[in-house]
Amino acid sequence: SDGRVILQTPSQPVFEGDTLTLRCIIRDGYKATRVIFYKDNRELQSQTGTELSLDHVSKSIEGSYKCRVLLRMKFLTYSTMQ
Repeated sequence: SDGRVILQTPSQPVFEGDTLTLRCIIRDGYKATRVIFYKDNRELQSQTGTELSLDHVSKSIEGSYKCRVLLRMKFLTYSTMQ
């Protein structure tokens, strides 16, 4: 995490044959234009969504994962009543 982006991994162990879901959580005020997932510092996938699912995992998926997010500011609208 760099404070704006957090890589969320499963809280429970993942077993062979399971689906592994990784999520890049982005703090409020920002929106992802592109999310890049890495395994052992090698790019796995570049996409617009913040979630990556790997189906039918095996021992070969062990490693260090991270995500990198290209961000843009969200525009927020506030109104007041008089």
